[in-house]
Amino acid sequence: MAIITKKTYKTIIFTDEHGTLISRLCTDCGRLKGYESFSKMRNGFGGKRPNCSSCYRKKNTKTSVIRKNRYRAKQNGLPSTMTLKQLTNAKEEQGNECLLSHSRNLVAEHLIPLSWGTGLGDDYRNIVYMDKGLNSSKGNKNMFIWIKSQPHYIQRRFYNKLIPMVAERNGMTAKEYEEYVNKCYEDYINKK
Repeated sequence: MAIITKKTYKTIIFTDEHGTLISRLCTDCGRLKGYESFSKMRNGFGGKRPNCSSCYRKKNTKTSVIRKNRYRAKQNGLPSTMTLKQLTNAKEEQGNECLLSHSRNLVAEHLIPLSWGTGLGDDYRNIVYMDKGLNSSKGNKNMFIWIKSQPHYIQRRFYNKLIPMVAERNGMTAKEYEEYVNKCYEDYINKK
């Protein structure tokens, strides 16, 4: 038998007859969940967060990506102008799928890597959403060199969809954009 031990504005905590916490309502989704569904929080009631782990992740994923990328850009002497709205717009512009593989398992990719310390930095003009596996294989490589190792259908979509879209964002032709990326890559190699 569960006993309500705490009831405040948005919090309802349930304990068993021995006072052991068993469940609570999530402050975000309002669902009753087992106490194991809540992450640790030192000064939270019972040492747990008020919102469940899945709500917490959902709420903080995009903002943590922006914070992480701002930090990485700053470490490499690059500007960081990305906003949450721009990040969302970039994903919607692609129809919420990878332009190369049509996958929906997406991560934000800086086409000119922040680790190069050259180029646009953490900016809308430098971000696309890419399949997680493709993103891992690209790493911090020059995209125009990396693409040559990909299957033909990926290469075709790269040159026919992705590059024209990104070139247009940057006010360049596809050829001008390729030259710009290669110049940034050359600067990166010369810095090493």
